[in-house]
Amino acid sequence: MTERSINVSGATDVLNITFEELKEALKRLDEVSLLELLGIQSDDLVERFDDVIEKKQEYLTKELD
Repeated sequence: MTERSINVSGATDVLNITFEELKEALKRLDEVSLLELLGIQSDDLVERFDDVIEKKQEYLTKELD
């Protein structure tokens, strides 16, 4: 796998980090901040994780009642 570089501009300097380092930094964010930063909405999650929803369908149905 080729390592990609991502430029992250700061107010006074430019920080060069690899794509993998960026992913690791994003993992350290709380879930709400990460979702907001990525612009992900609830419907995006439901569409992407329909397999998980299907596996937990019974549990989720009970939780929503």
